[in-house]
Formats: sequence, structure tokens, C-alpha cells
Amino acid sequence: MQSLSTRGEGVPGLSSGRISEQYLALRINLDFAIQEQQVKSIAVTSHRRGEGRTTTAMHLAYAYAEAGFNTVLIDADLRTPSLHAAFGWNNRNGLTQILDGSEQLGPILRSAGIERLSVIPSGPVPPNHVELLASRRMDELLEQLKQQFDMVLLDTPPASGYIDAKVIAAKSDGYLLVMEHGKVKRLAARKLKDEFGRLRANLLGVMLNKVNGKKL
Repeated sequence: MQSLSTRGEGVPGLSSGRISEQYLALRINLDFAIQEQQVKSIAVTSHRRGEGRTTTAMHLAYAYAEAGFNTVLIDADLRTPSLHAAFGWNNRNGLTQILDGSEQLGPILRSAGIERLSVIPSGPVPPNHVELLASRRMDELLEQLKQQFDMVLLDTPPASGYIDAKVIAAKSDGYLLVMEHGKVKRLAARKLKDEFGRLRANLLGVMLNKVNGKKL
């Protein structure tokens, strides 16, 4: 699966009138991949930072909302969160308060300004982010969101060197791996897939980002 830089109206950073055809194709490809599975939550991760993971999660969330799915996008990167900045929000409240029990879901859910798309920012970066993401409360939150929404998308930290993404992927119904074309060695990609597999995470697909068509 390939994505380009074409952008669509509504999501921050999307400037054209329609969502990129590549992200529409990504959503459709995912739908085909999961048509015989009960997939309502998808973790979006990458091998390392800078491969377009967060951008992909945002565009994919918009594509699902545009297709009529009630969608929620969660910033589950509790190391260096960025969704709040992309939407022009502060990050005083978010996922971390839900997971530590100091806040309920309702006041944390925010409208993205797009019909059928809600967002949960990360909230303040906690010292115990892995413990929060691995907690039973995270399981309960995902189940609650899957009852409330048609699709739950989670933006995670990069998977290389961090356990966070693997924990989230294992708790989700499946995960999408975003990799920059030509930057990740095949052996490293296979090793990463094996690490996810040991936690029984369900790989739904690999999206090659920043592909130069002239070199294909």
C-alpha cells in the first residue's frame, strides 16, 4: 500500500477539498483485509519516527469518517504526543487521565470539527506510560470505545526500541505498520514483525510511505 502527500479538507494539515485517493485506497484495502475478522480497533505504528505514522493515522481516521464510520482517533504516544498540536489544542487533559482514573471518557472526547470524527489527546506525559497502556483500564477503555464507535484508531510511538507500540497492538484487534520506502532493511522489518507476533498482535498490512514512483 502506498501513500502520497495529497491532502484533504477538514483534518489539520489537509488542504485540498478531498481526502487523498491513496488514503481512500488504504481504507478500502484494510476493509478487504479485515472483512472476515471482527476488527474495530487498529493501532498505527512505524519502525521509527519520521515515517509518517501520525499523518497516516489522521488521514485514515478522516477516510473512515468520510465513509460514514463513527470514528475515534486516540493519541496513544505517551512519549512524544503530537495530535493535540496538529489540531491546535492544549494537552492538559487526555488519555492519561482516563487511564489513571482521574477523569471519565466523556469530558475527554473532543470533536475534530469533522462529522463522525472524535479525538482523544494523550494528556500530560506520565512517568509510567507503559504501565498505563498495559493496564486493565486500557482494555476496558478499548471495549467501551468499540461499543460507542464503529472504528477506533490508535496512533502509537514507533516500535523500534519501545515496547509501547507492541503493547497497544496486542490489545487492539490489529495493527498497521507504516514504513518509509527504502529506509527499513528487510531483516529489520522481519525482526519487528516477529516481535509483534510473540505478543500475538494481528498484522493487518504494511503501508510503504514516501514511495518515488519513478524508481519503481
